[in-house]
Amino acid sequence: MSLQQSEIKQSDTLAETGLPRVLVSLYRTRFHGVLALENHAQRRRFSFYKGSPALVESTASADTLERHLVSANLLSAEDYRPVAEYAARKGVGEATALLALNRVDPLQLLEILRLRVRNLLLDSMDWQSGRYTLFPESLEKMPQQSDLEPLLWDPPPIIHQGLIRQMTVDQMLDALAPQLQRFPQTRPDFNPALGRLQLDSHHAKLLSCLAKDRPLADSLGPNLTSPPLLAALWVLDALGSIEFRDHCPANNAIDFEAEIELIQKSDADKADAPQSAPSTAAAADAQEADTLRAEVDELRALLGTASHYEILGVGEDASSGAIQKAYFGAAKRFHPDTLARLGLQEIKREASEVFSRVAEAFDVLSDSNTRHDYDAPRRGEFSNSDAQRVAQAETMYRKGEILLRMGDFKNALDFLAPAVEVWPEEAAYQSALGWALYKQAASDPKSAREHLTRAVELDPDDAVAHFRLGMVFRALGENRAATDLLERAKELEPPAE
Repeated sequence: MSLQQSEIKQSDTLAETGLPRVLVSLYRTRFHGVLALENHAQRRRFSFYKGSPALVESTASADTLERHLVSANLLSAEDYRPVAEYAARKGVGEATALLALNRVDPLQLLEILRLRVRNLLLDSMDWQSGRYTLFPESLEKMPQQSDLEPLLWDPPPIIHQGLIRQMTVDQMLDALAPQLQRFPQTRPDFNPALGRLQLDSHHAKLLSCLAKDRPLADSLGPNLTSPPLLAALWVLDALGSIEFRDHCPANNAIDFEAEIELIQKSDADKADAPQSAPSTAAAADAQEADTLRAEVDELRALLGTASHYEILGVGEDASSGAIQKAYFGAAKRFHPDTLARLGLQEIKREASEVFSRVAEAFDVLSDSNTRHDYDAPRRGEFSNSDAQRVAQAETMYRKGEILLRMGDFKNALDFLAPAVEVWPEEAAYQSALGWALYKQAASDPKSAREHLTRAVELDPDDAVAHFRLGMVFRALGENRAATDLLERAKELEPPAE
C-alpha cells in the first residue's frame, strides 16, 4: 500500500491518523483553514493558507508568545508585563502591543512568530494520543496572502524533522516495508522535493541516484537504518514524488515488432476444450500461504525461549548485512498486505506478535554496542552496560562504607541500598546494607537478617558477614544460630601477623 493517500477524515484520533499524514494531506490538497489539535488539556489551533502553516493559537502557558520571547532572551518576564497589560487594555493582540510599545524589533518579532509555529507543530508531532479536527475556510475570509506570506512555512521539511523525532527506525521501516522489495521510479518533481528536505550530501546523493532496476532495499543497503534517510523516503512517497513498481521496468518492455495473432474460438471449440487446470500462480500462492502459516506457528512457539539470532534465522557470526537482510525479509513476509494477498487475515494478530519479536531482535543486533552487550553473557564476559552498572554500584558502596565506619548508619543506607539494587550479587554490598539496617537508630533486624543471610550465601568464607549475622540472630533471640555463626566467624578470621 502506497503512502500516497491524501484523503483523510475531517476529524479523527491522532492514534488512527497520525499528524504527519494529516500535514501531508493538507499540503497536497492546498488546504485553507484551521487545524485544531487537542491532547488532554492542551489545545492548539494552526491556521493554514494553501496547505502551509502560518499562525498558531494555544491554551498552554508554556506555548505563550511571552515564553518564546523570554527563551530567546529578547525580553524578561518583568519587561513583558506592561505588554500584556497594554494588550488587555486596548483589546489588541500581544504582537500588536509589542510593536506599539517598541519592545522588540519588527523583524525579530516576525522571526519569533514563525519559529513559534514551527516549534509547536514539531512538538505536536510527538503527541501519541489526542485528536485533530479540520475547519475549512474560504479564501475570502482569510487574511490576504501578502499579509501571510512572510509567516508561511514549507511543510515537507517540518514533516521530515517531525518523523525523525517521532518515529523509531523500526516504525519507519514497518511503514515502508511494502516498498522495500519494489522498484523505485522517480517523478518529475522528485529532485525539487528532495532538495527541500534537510539531508546531508551523502543521503541526498543516495536518494538522487536510486537505481530503477534494483529493489529499494538493495539500492540503499545498510543506509536503511538511518532515521533521516527513512524519514525522507516516507515524505517523498507520501508526496507522490516517488512511486514503486512490482517489476523491474525492463521486464515490462513491450516488443512492438512482434506479430500478434488473435484466434477466436467457436462456441463448439470452447465446449470441447478440456477444463483448464488451476493456474501456476494460484498454486504458488497456496504453497506460499501454507509455508507462511507454518513459519508463524513455529516462531510463536519459540517467542519466549529463542535467541535473537534464532528469531531472525541467522547464525551468531552473521554480518550486519545478513541481519539487515533477514529483517527486511521478515518485514515483507509478515506485513498485513502480504497476509491479505495470501488470504491469511485470520493470523494477522499472530503474525504481528512474531514480527514484534523480530523487530526487537533486529533492534538489538543491528547496533554494534547493543549486540556486544547481548553477546557478552553468551561468551562469559561482562557487557558494557554491566561494567557501567558495576562501576556505579561500587562508587555508591564505597561512599556508604565510609559512612558506615563513621557510625552514620542512616545516611549510609542512602548509598548502600542503591548499590545492592544495582548489583545484588555482590556479597560485600549485601553485608554492609544488612549491618546498616541493624545498627541504625530505628533498628530493623528482620530486614538486616535477609541481606546478611544473602551475603553469607554469596560468600561462605566471609568472616565479617558471619559475625554480623550472628549479632543479628542474637538480637532476634535465636541464640543457638547466633552461637554457631559467631564461632564460624572466628574460624574464618585470619590469624594476626
